Formats: sequence, structure tokens, C-alpha cells
Amino acid sequence: MKWIVLLLLSVTSVIPLSARAYICENGAEVKNENYCQFITYGPEKTIIDDRFVWAMSPAPGDHIRSIALVVGIGKYPHFNGDSISKAVENDIDNLTKFLKEDQGFDEIIVLKNEDVTQENLNYFLDEYVPNQGKKYRGFARFLMTYSGHGLHLPNALPHNTKQQGGRKTSRVPISPKRLETPRAALLLSNAESELDTLHSYPLENLKRQLVAISPDYFHVLALINTCYGGAIYGWDQGAIDDNTMRGRGAFAMTAGSNDMQAATLGKENDGSIFFDSIIHSVKMGSADPTALRIAIDGKTVQRGGFVRLGALATSVSTDYEDINSQNIVTTTGVLQLAGPWVGSMEPAGVNARGGFFFLTPFFLSNGLAAPILPPVPSSSVPNHPEIQVFAAPEQYPIRGVDVSAHQEIEDWNFLAKQYRFVYLRGNSWHGPDPVFAKRWEYLRQMGIDRGLYVVFDYCSSALHQMQYLSALEAIDEEALPTVIDLEEPSINESPQQLECLHKSGVSATRKAVLEMAKILNKKFNKTPMIYGSQPMLNAILDEHFSPYMIWLSTLKKASLPGDDNLGLYGANPWTLWQYSSREIVPGIKRPIDISVFFGDEAM
Repeated sequence: MKWIVLLLLSVTSVIPLSARAYICENGAEVKNENYCQFITYGPEKTIIDDRFVWAMSPAPGDHIRSIALVVGIGKYPHFNGDSISKAVENDIDNLTKFLKEDQGFDEIIVLKNEDVTQENLNYFLDEYVPNQGKKYRGFARFLMTYSGHGLHLPNALPHNTKQQGGRKTSRVPISPKRLETPRAALLLSNAESELDTLHSYPLENLKRQLVAISPDYFHVLALINTCYGGAIYGWDQGAIDDNTMRGRGAFAMTAGSNDMQAATLGKENDGSIFFDSIIHSVKMGSADPTALRIAIDGKTVQRGGFVRLGALATSVSTDYEDINSQNIVTTTGVLQLAGPWVGSMEPAGVNARGGFFFLTPFFLSNGLAAPILPPVPSSSVPNHPEIQVFAAPEQYPIRGVDVSAHQEIEDWNFLAKQYRFVYLRGNSWHGPDPVFAKRWEYLRQMGIDRGLYVVFDYCSSALHQMQYLSALEAIDEEALPTVIDLEEPSINESPQQLECLHKSGVSATRKAVLEMAKILNKKFNKTPMIYGSQPMLNAILDEHFSPYMIWLSTLKKASLPGDDNLGLYGANPWTLWQYSSREIVPGIKRPIDISVFFGDEAM
């Protein structure tokens, strides 16, 4: 496809549609000919990157379109504000090239320096961009970027400053207690000084426009690199999910908080630190290696392809930390950057169900010829159970926990609101779990889906274990399938179990586990599940276990499982995936294990 780029100083002929509309030479439909010069426009594509189709699921006949508004102000002729001119120029050039060549954007609007006027911004954000969203019936993506000076505005708006923890990047502060926070604005090129509020564009106006745009687009994202940019959020928001790609949502990510200045390292080819980090992280594929992984016979054969917004924000924050560690001295002291802020641009009361994503290279291995884009949620490719799927855990809507006497639970109601199911431990190698019976009955009364897991004893026969497992007496028709937990014994914590396992050998242990599974199946008329780590399951399970469900644990010291401990041998994909042991839940004193179910409610 040939792109027609119209330079700002070129004379562009137009074909009048009516007294109020024109079609530019490149096909863009605008209010008048003056706007043609800002738009790089491509026709509707007949071939769309499969990743957009996979994430957005358009109906037959619907077109997917990606539209960007790139805004940058580096020249301020009325005062000494040109110190960032080279960085902003680089940002504009780098972003335009990145969006066109790497991200498949169909349409890029560029406003630079003196062309960034209130009139132009209002036209594109209030008229042109909303009209394009309506034209494509909600299957368009809109990205706005800004790089330039910002300033504080008087008359503070009510806001709050409590930050949400749990990750390096700060979500927009949300708190019942409202405090005063500064307003801020984008400083326009015709400003007379750094404090010229008359020639500025208030961030609350920009948020109003983005919120109004959001219902007509699948994804909306504003990337704001300016001093005090975090002030755009301004008030409390609904829930957000910036790590899920396949739901619609509108977000902003700012280079810092509402009181932090933007920065550049200042070399000839440097843009802002914020945008340089974003582009580098996406192009190198380092920002989000866990967005979608495929494994065959216990080996990861595909990763990459996507960078989710939440993962990108974390990557930028990590880059900031690396720069901070260098103790770079500036005119105002040692450079110290805080993490970017991410927040919703949705209307009041609307929750963002998904976040903007960028495209990054796929990494394929072990002879995989082309990327696989399986249905999600899923644990395998349809009709190919040997090709196992590990999407980002956030892509699986049904989540649950497993708890034992080690976790003191003070607020079961919160647990019930956050998680779809709970598995309780019935026993350990030291005997029955002392709180199982009480918790089992409590969960029954609350109506929470619950199940029992029993720790397999390598020193006892399956029949003998069934006789002394008192927790089995509590199983009722409403219970989830019972789980046989194949824990890995260690020389320090369970030397007797380790000795028994070695003495019995793999063959005898496999036979005993299979016998217990058959007994449980017959007793409760429900197919039991086998739990274990990748090494344990690969060692014990064989084709005789194909009728039984698998609960795969990939717990490790890292926050998320790496490529080396995903996937199982054979063609029996996981039903539950225990991906984290670090979940912090209010009302529970210790971190707990989190698992996801491979499907949705219908399954």
C-alpha cells in the first residue's frame, strides 16, 4: 500500500463534498482544506494483521482501523523554552515512523509547534476523531501522544494522593479521602512565558475529550510526556484492567505524576526518556514476554507478539530505575524519575475491561513455522491438545485460590468477591488439616464453589490413604472435583517422603496415583484432578492419565513463570494453572496461591 504524506507547507488540492466537508487527495474527509496538510492517510486495508482480528473479534464486514494523533511542541519563540526542541522533534519523528512501520497505523495526524493550537486540537478531538470512530462502528483504535512543556494552573481541583501498591508503576491514586491536587495544562507554542495560562490547553479539557471519544472506539490511549502530566486524571475512576487486550477500554499513561517533570538525556538522537523507553521496549520485545506463550512437549515454542499497556508501564518504570541508579546530575540536582501513572479515560461509572496493546516481534523455536493465535481463554489449540496455550493470566476470567491452615483468613467475603472458586487442603503429610471441616462448611453456607485437595502420601498405599482421609466425608454433590496433590518432597522438609518416593520408584508411584484416581472417580462419580509441578507431572503421568484433569503449578521465585517451566509432555493440557504464590489479598495475612481455569463460565 502506498502512503501519501502531505508536508505542512505543501499546497493540497481538495474535492468539495459540501459546504462543510472536503475529501483530501489522500482520501481523508475533513471540514476544510486547511486540515489536509496534517494527515497521513491510508485507505481501508483488505489484509489486517491477524493480531488485531484476534484481539478485537470484528463481525464480518467490519473494518479495523488504527488512528493516531501525534502532538509535539518544542519551539517557544516568545521565551527561552527551546531547550527541549531537539528532543520533541525526535519524539515526533520517532513516533511517526514507529506507528507507521511497526504498528500498522492507517492514519497519522501530526500537529507540531505553532500548529498545535486550541482550534486544531479541538477540531481533531471533538469532530474528526469521534467521526472516524463512529464510521468504523467501534472497531477502531485511537492513540494520542503529546511531548512538550506543561504548567501548573491555579484553582486546584479535588483529588487524592493515595497510591495503589503491588507493582512498580503507579495507578492513578484512588481514595475515599479527597485532597487538593494541582491542575495542569499543555503549554502552547505561542505562550509568552512558562507561566502563560492564557496560551495553554488544560488537561481537564483533554480528559473530557478523551472520555467523550472512548465509547466509539475499541481502544483509546493517550501517552502524555509533559511536566505535571499526572494531573490529567483529576478524579476517582472506575475499575481498570490494563493487562487484558481483548476487552474494550480507554486509558492514559503519563510520564510521571502530577508533580513530576518530564526529562530527556539530551543527546543528539535522544527524544524524551518516556517515549524512547516505550519505543525501545516494544521494538525489542522485552516489555511483555508473557502476553501469549505456546508450548509443545514441555518446551516453549512461541512467545511475544504483543505488549500490553500494563506490562509496558512496568517496563518504562524499570527503565526509569536504571536511569536513577546512574546518579545523573542536572541543573536542578540529581535526576530522579518516578514511575509513570496509568489511569482510566472512561465515562463516570464505566469500567475499562481491556487496554491498548502494541505489536512486537514473535519469537519462534523448535521448528514452529508461523505464529499461532489460539482462542483465549484456552489451554490448547482446538483439535490439537498437544499444543498448549499459556496466555497472560489476566486473559483468563475465572480465577481461584487454594488455602490451608497456614493462611489465616479474616475476610471471607472479600475472597468471595474476588475469586470464583476455593480449594481447601484436607490433609498434609503430618495428618488432617485442622481447619478444613470448619472452612468447608463456612464456604458451603456462603455459596462459594469449593473443592478438596489431598496431599498424596508416598509412604502409603492408595487404599490405605482413602481409609484415613477424613476430609473425604465432607464431599457433597456441589463440590468441585477432588484433587490429588503430588507435592515434591525435599530432604530438608520431608526426608521420609523423599525416601519413600525414591524407594518405590516412578513406576510404582505412578500405579499408586492412578489407583487413587480410579477410587475417587468411582466414589464420587466425578473425574478427579492431578496437581503438581511441571517436573513432577512429567515424571509421573503417562497416557493412562489422559482421562484425568491436570492442575499445573509453575510456581517459582520469579513473579511469573518463565519459559523453562511451562507445558507438559503429551496431549493432556492443563485444566487449572497455578501461576503465582505471591497474591496479596486483604484479610489474609500471608500471600496465597492463585490459579486460573482454562475456559469461561460456559465451560
